[in-house]
Amino acid sequence: MQSIKHAILVRIIALIPLIIFHPLALGQQRDTKVIDAVVNIHVNQVRAWDDSYNNASQGTGFVIDSEQGLILTNKHIVETGPVIAYAEFSNKKQIELIPIYRDPVHDFGLFKYDPKQLDGLKISAIQLSSQASVGTPIRLYGNDGGEDLSIIEGVLSRIDRPAPDYRNTNTDFNTFYFQAALGSSGGSSGSPILNSDNQAIAINAGARRDADTAFFLPMEMIIPTVEKLRHQQKVSRGTLQTEFTHTPFNRLRTLGLTDEIITKERQHSPTATGKLVVTHVLPKGPGDGVFEPGDILLSINNQPINNFFELETLFNQQVGKQVTLLFYRNGKEISKNMVVDDLFALTPDEYIEYGKANIIPVGINLARLFNIPVHGLTLVDAGPLFGSQNIKRFALIEEINNQPISTLDDLEKELNNIGVGARFSVRYRYPFDIAQQQYKQLTDYTDWFDNSRCKNIAGQRHWQCKPLLKKNNANGKHNFSSDKVVTSPIVDISVFRPVLVNSQNDVNRRGQGAIIDKKAGLVLTDKSIIDSTLAVVNLTFNNGVSTSGKVLAIHPYLNLAIIQTDLSVVKFRPPILPELSAIEPNTSEPYHFIGKSSMLDFKVHASALWPTVIGNESFHDSFEFAPLPDVFGLYLNSKNQISAINTNYQYDKSSYNDIIPARLVLDFVNSVKANKKGMYLLESDFNYISYAEALELGIEGINVNNTDRVLNVYSVESLGNSELLPGDIILKVANQSVSGINQLYQAVKQPEFKMDILRNGKQQSIQAHARFKDFNPFHDVIFWGGAIIHKMNDKVYLPEGPAEGCLRISVFYFGSPIHSSGITNGSCIYAIDGQKVQTIDDIKALTENKQSGDYTRVQTVELNNNFRIAEFRLREDPYYWPIKHWNLTENGWQRIND
Repeated sequence: MQSIKHAILVRIIALIPLIIFHPLALGQQRDTKVIDAVVNIHVNQVRAWDDSYNNASQGTGFVIDSEQGLILTNKHIVETGPVIAYAEFSNKKQIELIPIYRDPVHDFGLFKYDPKQLDGLKISAIQLSSQASVGTPIRLYGNDGGEDLSIIEGVLSRIDRPAPDYRNTNTDFNTFYFQAALGSSGGSSGSPILNSDNQAIAINAGARRDADTAFFLPMEMIIPTVEKLRHQQKVSRGTLQTEFTHTPFNRLRTLGLTDEIITKERQHSPTATGKLVVTHVLPKGPGDGVFEPGDILLSINNQPINNFFELETLFNQQVGKQVTLLFYRNGKEISKNMVVDDLFALTPDEYIEYGKANIIPVGINLARLFNIPVHGLTLVDAGPLFGSQNIKRFALIEEINNQPISTLDDLEKELNNIGVGARFSVRYRYPFDIAQQQYKQLTDYTDWFDNSRCKNIAGQRHWQCKPLLKKNNANGKHNFSSDKVVTSPIVDISVFRPVLVNSQNDVNRRGQGAIIDKKAGLVLTDKSIIDSTLAVVNLTFNNGVSTSGKVLAIHPYLNLAIIQTDLSVVKFRPPILPELSAIEPNTSEPYHFIGKSSMLDFKVHASALWPTVIGNESFHDSFEFAPLPDVFGLYLNSKNQISAINTNYQYDKSSYNDIIPARLVLDFVNSVKANKKGMYLLESDFNYISYAEALELGIEGINVNNTDRVLNVYSVESLGNSELLPGDIILKVANQSVSGINQLYQAVKQPEFKMDILRNGKQQSIQAHARFKDFNPFHDVIFWGGAIIHKMNDKVYLPEGPAEGCLRISVFYFGSPIHSSGITNGSCIYAIDGQKVQTIDDIKALTENKQSGDYTRVQTVELNNNFRIAEFRLREDPYYWPIKHWNLTENGWQRIND
């Protein structure tokens, strides 16, 4: 038989709907009372925790007290961190649930609902029973995503199996589990396991992927806690931070237990089948240094302990008290005193959110998973701030600015002392690599976020949060003077993206740029580094000096962006700053390439080899150069002028070079220096055809500059209204002969202009139209429903016809209202509550007065589904996902006060 240690185990959270339907056995009828008591639970885990990331899921629960409105389900449904949950009853009424209990160890928890909201539905609570035996016929009642009920029948095959090991913090311990071949699947977590009297003898908790085996937590471990909660009594849960396994007497002999002791134990407890054996002791817990794996527990306070229920009952009665344990090791009986720990004190119920990172105390379940002490703090979600330095989930935070950190109080104090914009240090280690400590320096960008400390208050809908009292600004930012001079125009650029726009979820970007105008303080880079003006930019020169930068412009179709910075504080060695050349590269001139690799500046000989056409966002003429490094850099001619820029762009997860001639760059730079807000662009795609193909189209007799190739319209964007048609041959633009794509771009300066073309074999003139393309693609961003939304300029097709752009969902956060509603990432918001939206202000006006639990009807345009209009119902949650609105002003991006 395959060892359970190597079995593939799963929690059966309903990330996908349950799709197994079983008819009732012949002669049975559906018990409507049970069906009415079983509910489908929708859960939004709104913050990451040590058991999982924030997410939206479904599961099952069942009513155990209809007067008080108590629903029993799994702990991994209730979740340990903050949640928003709703129950859907058999009459399809959805009612909000309040978590009132999460067991620290076992996989069960309780929700509470208001019975007055049931619209007349009468529910008979399911009774609980601790009586079960092998061979008992059982039925599982589970919901399928709130639509259909599945009833699965089986027989209990085991009632004493070890708790399944899921290899995560949801793994139960110190309890038996039941087992049956049910084949339960997603959605049935929390389902009642009923006997023939419709009593719940267990709760469905897990399953194996490679078999039809399902695992159930016995009611014996649940009923004592449930009864106390029903009568509003205090629940106590104790532990020695030690894990046991139940071992039969015959196997205990292999551990040295004598027949004399076994006989004695059986006399004390005739029904006993074995004893509890130590398997794991947590470091620095009460059992550390006392217990060893293999120790056989005989008694506590002179009371024989033979099973997990007896162990747990005694521990729960002795929380905070000293107990005397008698155990057997290597042929000897050993007696030791220990103090029973409070399990609730070892379970995190508070967190600090800082720069959208989530930090919680280390709890007993994380400690068990990694065999570390229940001590200190762990990063359960790195967020943009810690993620910017590649600090990952579960990092144990040990120091902030060289100050030791062990509690949330320590952390709050140090974070409040960090000024906005200041640099601070973090020392940390990972629990899976505990011997290695790591060090990083971060920049505080938390003015972009809401930073708070939140605590769970039992029985309340929301965790109670208070803002962190941070300094407004740094006493001194991370700019340092240097007596060295800058010897290269190449600069290092680091970018922090506080708001995830353009459907890109990377937070931190690093790369290079080049100074192209010292007086104006202009630095050129590519879109792999800068994709929007909504960015915090820092530039570092090769003398160690750093300055902040402001993104001025993003080129509409070339892979270029321009940053402005203050260069007056930087000393340069002349003449290291080259100028842009207006002359096209040629194969006869020698060149140099300058760039940076492995933090070192380099300069190598280069050659322009042959002309080529590069297709990135738009085609453009260029030259193939050698060498072609995979770094940003400049091709300089013999006069130390920039002839071309080597940039990088990403496509389909691959990186490509995009060499842009300096003449095109010069037009962009001059437009920015002239304070132009954008440029005009023909909304068409162009390519070249051979002169031989052009002859077939009727070009014979027409004077053209180039008889090798001619410029052809490849495709036309219907929203551009350019008046061009596919197949047109371009002859002149504004009375200037045009034979190249770059010439065409440079000739378009106005919204309307004359073009001479060859169409259908006839030369003719048309009045062409160009569209204005802003250097800043969007000026407003809103965070609503847990999604970042902004204008995108791609064309979309709406029911009323083609439109220029839409309000697109750039990214959404898991566990948010947008996510749980089923709206797909990348869709565009078309209408809210039946009203069409065209601006960010429209979205804000229609949603800002919504309350938690209110429904919002949202229609979207699905860009990946042929512009289909889809409709969703979104349940608002402004407490955990408040609206935030950013606007681009003359002073940069500003958050508009709520």
